[in-house]
Amino acid sequence: MRRREFVAAALTGMVVTPAYAANAAGIAVEIDLGGQTYRYDGAAGTDLGAYTDPQGQFVQDCFRVDHPQLPLTVFIRPDRTTDRLEVVFELVRLWATAEPQNLPQYQARIMRGPATVATIDVPYHYWRSRWRWQSAPRPVRAKPAQLMDQWLVPQLSDRLHPNELPVRNASRYTPMGLADISAYMGTTGERPEIGLVTEPQAQYLCTGSEVALATILAQAEAAGTFPWNLRDEKTNAPFDTLAYPKATTYGPQAGDPYFKGAPVIKGMAQWDSAHQPALSYLPFLLTGDPYHLEQMQLIASANVLWRPWNYRYRTTQIRGEAWAMRTWGQVAKVTPANVPKWMLPQAHWQKLLNTYLDWYLKSFVNNPEPVRSVFRSTEMTFADNAPNVIPGTYEAPWQDEFLCAVFGWITLMGFSEWRPVFAWKIGSTIARTNGKTGWPRAFCTPYRLVMRPAPNAPWVQTWKESWELTSVPQKLVVTDPDRLDLTQLFYFPYTRGALVFAKHLQIPDVDDSLNWADGELPRILSARKPFPYKWSLV
Repeated sequence: MRRREFVAAALTGMVVTPAYAANAAGIAVEIDLGGQTYRYDGAAGTDLGAYTDPQGQFVQDCFRVDHPQLPLTVFIRPDRTTDRLEVVFELVRLWATAEPQNLPQYQARIMRGPATVATIDVPYHYWRSRWRWQSAPRPVRAKPAQLMDQWLVPQLSDRLHPNELPVRNASRYTPMGLADISAYMGTTGERPEIGLVTEPQAQYLCTGSEVALATILAQAEAAGTFPWNLRDEKTNAPFDTLAYPKATTYGPQAGDPYFKGAPVIKGMAQWDSAHQPALSYLPFLLTGDPYHLEQMQLIASANVLWRPWNYRYRTTQIRGEAWAMRTWGQVAKVTPANVPKWMLPQAHWQKLLNTYLDWYLKSFVNNPEPVRSVFRSTEMTFADNAPNVIPGTYEAPWQDEFLCAVFGWITLMGFSEWRPVFAWKIGSTIARTNGKTGWPRAFCTPYRLVMRPAPNAPWVQTWKESWELTSVPQKLVVTDPDRLDLTQLFYFPYTRGALVFAKHLQIPDVDDSLNWADGELPRILSARKPFPYKWSLV
C-alpha cells in the first residue's frame, strides 16, 4: 500500500472532498446538537491573520467564528494559493462564568454556498478538546535523515533492536478518537507513546515504515482529544503564562486566575504531565502543518498551568519535568519569530525556557549540597511511599535518565546555553556506569537510589555509601560488578541513551561508560530482550 493510502486509512471517518479558494465568505458550518441547528457563517468571522510557511510553500488564513448560544468555536482556515481547506472545532472558554460542560454527540456539516462538502459525526466533545476536518492532509516534505542530521530529532538506528516488534497495523483516527493512545495518560508502566519520541515515530525515523507514518499522523490528530487546549479567547492565542504568572488549572486556592475544567466522565481522555507523549512535534517537522505547531503550543502552555503558581519551579516527578522540558525546547526551536494572532511567537517560548535554565543553574548545578553536587539529583520531595525504602531518602534514577537525555537533546538542537546543565546531570549516569566510584555498574539503573539513611539525616558523601544504603533493603546482590544484572534490562536503554548524548557533546570521561554499555548490548539482544527503537540512539 502506498503512502497516501496509509494516510487516508489513518484519517478514516472524515469525508474528504476538494476545498476552495482562500476566502471565508460563502463557507459555513452547521452543528446539529440536541435537536437544534447552530450555524457558523465564515463571512461573520474574525480575521486572525495568516500563517506563512517558512519554506514558502503555503499561506493559511484563519477566521474565528463563534455562536452566541454554543461555546463551540469554529476556525475556518483556507489556504490562499491552493484549494486546501481545514476547519477546526474547539470547546473552551477560559474567562466565561458559566460552568464548563462537555458536549454530547453532534453532527457537523461544512458547506460552500448551498453545497455540503463534508459531514462529520462527532460522538462527544470534551471541554478543552479540539478536532479538525481537512480537505487533504499536508504532504510529508522532510526526510528522517535530514532531521537527524540537524538534531531536530534524536539520531536513531535500527541496528540495535532485532527483537523489537515493528508496527504492523496503522492506527486510525476519527474525531475525538485516540488512535491507540491510552485514554488515561497517567497509567503507569512503559508504553509505546512514552519517551523522547514515540515508538512508531522512532520506527519511521529508523525504517521509513509507511505503517508507522500513518500511525504518527493519526496520533497527531488524536493529540487534540486530550483536554489540554487552553486558548485565551481574549487574545485568540494559547494562554500566555508569562503575562499571568499566577494562573493555574490546579485548583481554586492554587492561583489566580483559576481555570476550572469540566467534570470527568467515564472513558474520558485525561492527560498527565509525567506520562505525556510528544505527538505533534515530529508531524510538524515532517509536514510543516501549523495545526501541529499550534497543538504543541497549547500543550506547552498547559504544562505550566497544571501546577499551583508557586510550584512552577519545583520538582514533583522528575519524568514530568523531562517531558515538559522536551516540549518547551521543541516549541522554542521550531516556532517562527513572527506568527499570526492564533499562536505565541518564538520569543515567548525562548523566555519561558530561559526562566527554567536560570532555575536549574541556581537550584541544582551550582548547589554544593551532596545530593546536588555528588548525586546530581533534581528531586525535591524525596517523600514517596515505597516498599523496602524509607520515604524522604531516595530518588528514581531511571527518571533521571529521561531528564538527562532531554537536556542533552535540547543542547544538541542548538540551545548551547543548556550544556552546563547537561554536563552536570550526566555526572550521575557516568558515576553509575564507569565502574570507578564504588557503585557497581551491574546495577546502573535501580528503581530507587537511596542517598541518606533517614529523612532528617545528612546526605551521604560518596557513591559507595549510597550503594550500601540502596542494596541492603532492596536485596541487590552483586555477582559480577561489570556484568549487567538482567533485572536492569528494562531501564538500561534509558541509561545508554543519556550516555550517547554525552558522547556527541564530547563530555569528558564518558567513553568508559558508553563502551561498557555498548559491550553489554550483544548479550542483552541474545537474551531476546527487546530494545526499543525509541531508545536506539547512535
